Amino acid sequence: TRIETAALIAEEAAEAGDLADYAFVVNGFAPADSLAAGPAAFENNAPILQVREGSVPSVTEDVLEALGIDELFVVGGTAVVSAAVFNQLDDMASVSRLAGADRYETSIEVAKEMYPDAVDYSIVGGFNYADAIGAAVFANPILFVRQDAVPSSVDAYLDDVLTSASILTIFGGTVAVSSGVEDALKAKFVDIPVEFEITDVSALTERGHHARIDFNMAIANISADDIEVIEDATGDELGVKNASTARAGRAANVEFFADDDEVILERGERYIFTVSVAEGTSTYEYVRSYTETGRIVDVDHEDNELRVRYEDDDDFKYKWIEVPDDYDIDLEYILARELRVWFDGDDVLTRHTVESEDVKYDALELIDDEEIELVYEDEEYDFDDEVMDVV
Repeated sequence: TRIETAALIAEEAAEAGDLADYAFVVNGFAPADSLAAGPAAFENNAPILQVREGSVPSVTEDVLEALGIDELFVVGGTAVVSAAVFNQLDDMASVSRLAGADRYETSIEVAKEMYPDAVDYSIVGGFNYADAIGAAVFANPILFVRQDAVPSSVDAYLDDVLTSASILTIFGGTVAVSSGVEDALKAKFVDIPVEFEITDVSALTERGHHARIDFNMAIANISADDIEVIEDATGDELGVKNASTARAGRAANVEFFADDDEVILERGERYIFTVSVAEGTSTYEYVRSYTETGRIVDVDHEDNELRVRYEDDDDFKYKWIEVPDDYDIDLEYILARELRVWFDGDDVLTRHTVESEDVKYDALELIDDEEIELVYEDEEYDFDDEVMDVV
């Protein structure tokens, strides 16, 4: 049965490791409630266990006991999971109910509990279960809407939580969610004020005497007194000598007090930039990256790493750099191309630019019967010895 299948899935997930210390409990015949819980269950490896409206099946009891789950979230009202079932579950673990008057309100309650700080939201037709399954893997809260209207409860909730940074993604075509609903959702962003934010900080000189601060909007004016920069490790404040707007007000150029040979913004160190101007106040954590320019000579898809060969003091050096899972880079494309890479103190990639589109591969020189070495692209070689071509 579906109830037994849910229990088996929970057991398999536990064997795979890193199971959440909580589980969702739903009526096995109320798919909308299961799907509302789907993103959080997917993201956190939390089981979704099933009950009947008026009873807890023995297989569900057994798996709860076997897994030692401490906390349960019952998704759905008393019409689908009765008070008696809730009380029975409460004897096994700490239980909370996430429910509203209908599936639309229930999706809101799940979003509030599991994603209190959400930025992205998945919008799904309340009766389009296939679309909700597809949306779950994005691990964003699912909000159900009607095909031709945004329910008043969802409308009010969005008014409370949306900011200028929010993103609403509709899953399904206009048969599932009409263009009128799409227009209504887009209209919600028209009157949302854009909050002033620092979007990036970058050092402009090698010793870090000058920096640029980028904003998400144009500002009218800025002065040295409007900027505070704290070195996180020491708590020391860096003295700001001058500041002026740049890029039509969407950035500020900053000069620090410094001796000529003094390093102000150290590589690998964390600095807290705070800017207070008429448009608002924003704080930004900046870690000045290390940087090298060289050719990518190897990539590791399994560990998501790239290996760069760069020149240092007339010698070639190699470094493996980790690529974060959410960093957008094509490892196959960059192989054998020249890149400038920025990375933090843990050798994690923070930024890259392609310096040359030319692809270069090293030849292999045969040293003896069983030994070869790379022929570096920028060095001269005596080819009197036998050379092996590799195709």
